[in-house]
Amino acid sequence: MFATGNNLVVIGDMTRRTLVCSLDAGVERPENRTFKAPDPIDVVRGDRAKYVVAALTVLRAYHVAGRPEQGTIPLGSFEVWSRRVRDALIWLGEPVLARRWNVRAPKIHGGKSSRVS
Repeated sequence: MFATGNNLVVIGDMTRRTLVCSLDAGVERPENRTFKAPDPIDVVRGDRAKYVVAALTVLRAYHVAGRPEQGTIPLGSFEVWSRRVRDALIWLGEPVLARRWNVRAPKIHGGKSSRVS
């Protein structure tokens, strides 16, 4: 599910299943931008094997190292993923990507008419 809007409210169980982001293209009319770089989807599709090998290499290295404890709290309903994937990213040295999920879900407040559930 995707939701866009102003003053959205995420409630109940959805707070831990929601990724909140703000995008700012830095220009007044972002729909008119052009890009010199190739389409990132095409790049990944063209080099898919390289990305799969890199991901599996990280997971294998973490496993061979004995899956060292990373001091994280497993995410509810995602305990296995937290221990195998998230902890591997932290072990790799990506704490910004993986550790911040230890914080409580942000509370997003807004008007009654803008609820997402």
